[in-house]
Amino acid sequence: LHPGFKDAYPPDSGLRRNKLQMLRGGFQAQKSMFRSVVKSSDNITEASFKIAWNIAKAKKPATEGAFLKNTFVDCAESLFLDFKNKDDVIRQISKLQLSDSTVTRRVEVISDDLFIQLLKDIESAEYFSLALDESTDCADTAQLIVWVRFLKGHRFAEEMLDIHSALMTFFHGPGININLKKLVSVTTDGAPSMVGKEKGLIALLRNDSQMPNFFSYHCILHQEQLCSKLRGGELKVTMDSVTRTVNFILAHALKHRQFRSLVEEFQSAYPDLAMHAEVRWLSRGKVLDRFMELLPAVRIFLEEKGRHDLLAALEDDSFIHNAAFLTDITRHLNSLNVKLQGKQKILPIMMNDVAAFESKLSLFEHQIEAGNFTHFPVLSQMSQPGSFSPTPFCAYLTELKQEFSSRFTDIKSLKPVLAFTENPFACNVQETSAVVTPEPFGVERAVFEKQLIELQHNNILKQRHKEESINTFWISYVPKNTYPALTQCAEKILTCFGSTYVCESAFSVMGIIKSKQRSCLTDRHLADCLRAATTEQQPDLKTLVKRISEST
Repeated sequence: LHPGFKDAYPPDSGLRRNKLQMLRGGFQAQKSMFRSVVKSSDNITEASFKIAWNIAKAKKPATEGAFLKNTFVDCAESLFLDFKNKDDVIRQISKLQLSDSTVTRRVEVISDDLFIQLLKDIESAEYFSLALDESTDCADTAQLIVWVRFLKGHRFAEEMLDIHSALMTFFHGPGININLKKLVSVTTDGAPSMVGKEKGLIALLRNDSQMPNFFSYHCILHQEQLCSKLRGGELKVTMDSVTRTVNFILAHALKHRQFRSLVEEFQSAYPDLAMHAEVRWLSRGKVLDRFMELLPAVRIFLEEKGRHDLLAALEDDSFIHNAAFLTDITRHLNSLNVKLQGKQKILPIMMNDVAAFESKLSLFEHQIEAGNFTHFPVLSQMSQPGSFSPTPFCAYLTELKQEFSSRFTDIKSLKPVLAFTENPFACNVQETSAVVTPEPFGVERAVFEKQLIELQHNNILKQRHKEESINTFWISYVPKNTYPALTQCAEKILTCFGSTYVCESAFSVMGIIKSKQRSCLTDRHLADCLRAATTEQQPDLKTLVKRISEST
């Protein structure tokens, strides 16, 4: 106690009690003021986290933080002009921590939180699958992107697992406790670095003693693209002529402007031609569609420019027929490609789309041979019956059928179990049980057959199957304790990626984040920004703010 306190305020006296009460009140007021300051500081920190999160989600650079802060302050002067606490609002906005270095740190912390959440989700999942693809960024740095798919609650999650690391180095890294025995499948782009027999990634994974027996297959989308490639003959020559003509018009700015002015006079559905890019899946179809629509304008333009070498091909009847056929068949191929694109695609449905297209090719071949152009409207419009021989077109359709038949063999071997997953009430019990017995399904054949027969006679579940999606049916309605072997097989198939579409999409996002203007991004910051821009998870911002508050 302070010297003299005992004499000034005798024990058990009212004077002492009043003094102690006054001291307590002062302490509580100071404590309340301190809490208010801390709370205000936490609120500002949380707000800066939210802004950094939105900047990263929008794939914007960290320098946007300072720009937004200045914009907020300027707007506040007008927005809160009639508010009594306008100055307090502006003062709070001015305290926002949004420098580029602060935003970068916030994004790193958010990315770490998202990654920890992801690892916990994978560790708690029964199975997971991977999709891998490799590309280079704008600085010519090779980037390997790894995505993971797993069951989370009552839905399947697809998240970016890693970028730019050696895969096994990642799995054996510090803080990574993922049980590799849960791995079901690995989907790749089919590059030699992925599927090489000795040094390819898949071979290295299979030779690792910690890896289970897993499926590996070539991305369905990439295989579809390989099937649709023109390998030679008249159609390849025709496509090359189209490409040369388009390049002549679009490669020079002056010619391009002159051509667009000419097109305006035709009142066409398209205002311009499109440049062909081989790496873009739908490019050839878009090029041909516009080229055939603008063919009259293209002929006039070539005539004006004196390019009779290009014009001669365009006025040849066989060229017109070939280009029209290519336009129609590419539309069909693009339609299939679009069906196969997208997230949350499952193997059974994707392979159904492929099988349906193979049947369409047989129909097309038969009809073209008979002079029936029902499914080839451009060819029908640009030709007269009997004016050309359909032999080259039939030959191409036959070649296309053979390509589709020879590919997808790695997935077609799973056909019985894919059919079972899609509709267990219509599949053959013995055919299916023969496929699911070996690893990676690993169920006893007798147990599987018994449970499948019982399921096929369950009328309640049969009705549910008609009403619900495949995922919902297996996850929410088929009881695991009653049909453990069936749900295990179905869940493993539904966990598989059908394509590397998620990787391709991530590369597109990466191209926006690491652009020529931001080519010096470190691999770490690129990974943080990419995770934030592609994830479906939400960071726990309040916990992050609390952690920062406690550490200061």
